[in-house]
Amino acid sequence: MRRKQTLGSKKLNPRFRNESGITVRSYDILRRAVEEGVGYGYGRAVKYVERPTHVKVLDEHEHAIREHIADAIMGAICDVFEFPEPQ
Repeated sequence: MRRKQTLGSKKLNPRFRNESGITVRSYDILRRAVEEGVGYGYGRAVKYVERPTHVKVLDEHEHAIREHIADAIMGAICDVFEFPEPQ
């Protein structure tokens, strides 16, 4: 039997719906945070690259590199978390 989760006297809603009925799209928020983090980390990683040829290659493929990193992170997160289907 599944126990009800409570926080004080309020029930925790697994769909992340607040009292006003607004539903939080947790996957979208998490994806946005991952993409921002990847952008920040990528910028720091290439900031100190000394060889111009490496910088040129990285600049040409920057979007693809960022997308692959974000996709891999989200894939790992989705392996351990289940998100509700968008409505």
